[in-house]
Amino acid sequence: MLTGDIETVKAAIAADLASSGFTDVLAAVNAEKNDGYTTPGPAAVYDYERAALEAYPAVELQGLTTTYEVDDDVKAATHQIAIVWTQVGDNEQTVTKDVERLVRATRDRLWRSVLGGQVGLAPMLVMSEDYSALAPSAQGQPFMKGGRLIVAATTLT
Repeated sequence: MLTGDIETVKAAIAADLASSGFTDVLAAVNAEKNDGYTTPGPAAVYDYERAALEAYPAVELQGLTTTYEVDDDVKAATHQIAIVWTQVGDNEQTVTKDVERLVRATRDRLWRSVLGGQVGLAPMLVMSEDYSALAPSAQGQPFMKGGRLIVAATTLT
């Protein structure tokens, strides 16, 4: 079993969000809403924070903190990671809908996930989600909005 530090866990989450498994979950969220609108899948997935995004919707993974619990034979590291979605567009409602559905699909996909066990994870916990206010965009579109999930990913060694 591989053990995961925060960088390894972020890379595994990024790979999962770029997978067809994630787009399947997003499609299920769109179908559940039954409003004829389809939120696009990620155009860019980064396992790091970007100063300037280039394609939308984009998701960045930001390492926040790592805390440790040491027991006799097991060292547990709990990594708090922010998964930040950003979308731009010319319609306020569409930009908002996209961000909310992308966050929802991410929550559904990662809830209690172990990412296939490849980084020695205990089941992940989704701790919180929040959203930015709709804002003017400098990317050639009138509107920009973001949504963020905080997950706790515990790795064991």
